[in-house]
Amino acid sequence: MFPANLLTGHLFEEDWGYLKKDTLQLIVSCGIGNWGPDLRVGSRSEIVEIIITFNETKL
Repeated sequence: MFPANLLTGHLFEEDWGYLKKDTLQLIVSCGIGNWGPDLRVGSRSEIVEIIITFNETKL
């Protein structure tokens, strides 16, 4: 919610979306709205489904 979104944009490298940095992969969503005040303005609640697969390595 404005102006807090301006603050988080400056505090964090990624405050919403996907970031890949070396071996780190970061996903930040809008969330489900259960933190802070019971108020959500300008965004939809979302739950992200992440499917993780690993490559099998043979030694």
